[in-house]
Amino acid sequence: MIYSKESANANSPDIRILYSGQIHQFSSGLIEPIARQCHSILQRHPLDLNIFDPRENSLYLERLSLIRNEISHSKTIRYLSLKILKENGWSLEDVYSDLVRFRCIPPNFQEHPRARGLLCWHRDTFYANPACQINLWVPLSSCDRSNGIVFFPEFLDSAVENDSSSFSLDHWNQSGGFQAFRKEGDQVIAGTGSVYPSAANAPRMEKAYIPEVRRGEGLLFASRHLHGTMPNTSGLNRYSLELRFCTLTELKKADPSLNVDSQSRGCFATEFRNAVTQELCPKDVCNFYESQTSRKKT
Repeated sequence: MIYSKESANANSPDIRILYSGQIHQFSSGLIEPIARQCHSILQRHPLDLNIFDPRENSLYLERLSLIRNEISHSKTIRYLSLKILKENGWSLEDVYSDLVRFRCIPPNFQEHPRARGLLCWHRDTFYANPACQINLWVPLSSCDRSNGIVFFPEFLDSAVENDSSSFSLDHWNQSGGFQAFRKEGDQVIAGTGSVYPSAANAPRMEKAYIPEVRRGEGLLFASRHLHGTMPNTSGLNRYSLELRFCTLTELKKADPSLNVDSQSRGCFATEFRNAVTQELCPKDVCNFYESQTSRKKT
């Protein structure tokens, strides 16, 4: 079974998660101090606003941008997040990671006309994330099928029709990149304005895996899983953190079998930094990885 609650520090977490598709649910005492840091920031920039009211939505987006910036540049939150990886069996000397990213999913966001980027079923590989990437996902409150994350494990190694061939990481970054935010006059705009690659056909929900994740728990999963966000019918904002990472070992291995259907261009690992030295991931390794795993149209 894909789902697992086995103990941390098991052998070869990369192998179990990347190749077997294990979705590893764990608990950690490090999550509570992370949550306290985040809630302190949220108290200064509260997000309990009506996103369907244009003026409140603009304020919501402005505050969201401030929160994301504070969290992604918090040395404490990054340090504790990386310690969670160590708890779960990774050698941090081998780990390269993205910034810690904050997400807010407002109640009934699925009814908002600009919600497509949050609603699509996708693999992170569609966005030029390396297929050997693993995601650490930590909700700041309990999550279930009313507001949580959903996986479609049957497609781990099976191609799905998608529009990832339209995605260029260079163009994406020029448009603002992940968690883009900009102001044009009085208008506040979130997102790049580019295509958000996704599966062309909605998978069957009866085969979905929607874990119940309580406060103090988190998930580790292969970013190549087809996954997405459930419609938020809980009546409350859902807050979560994610840290995307990969190991230099897997990048150098450049196993093409992990990329089953993405034709996106670029390698997002070029923006990852080593967990210990903070050095950027070597470009020659990223270029080699892309050349060996690419499924770009010829």
